[in-house]
Amino acid sequence: MPRKPLKSMLSGLLLFALLPSVGMAFGGSDNGQRPTEPPPEAYAACKGKEDGDKVVLKGPQGETMQAMCREQGNRLVAVPSGRPPERGNQAY
Repeated sequence: MPRKPLKSMLSGLLLFALLPSVGMAFGGSDNGQRPTEPPPEAYAACKGKEDGDKVVLKGPQGETMQAMCREQGNRLVAVPSGRPPERGNQAY
């Protein structure tokens, strides 16, 4: 096999093999999973509150939502109302 076609084919295979890692590096799929940690705003909303207190939480697009302060570990975090329960007793 001549060198030029072999070199082109190997370059193409290498590029194809690297494609998934490039997608993940630039915000690829998160497999539909939620973040493992609540955002800082969820902790700030419950500062000075008690477990079970209702608060208003601001979402990422500026929307507001009703939330309730819940204990997670040794901290209070705002959990949006109507959110399904999480496995492992995590708020987010």
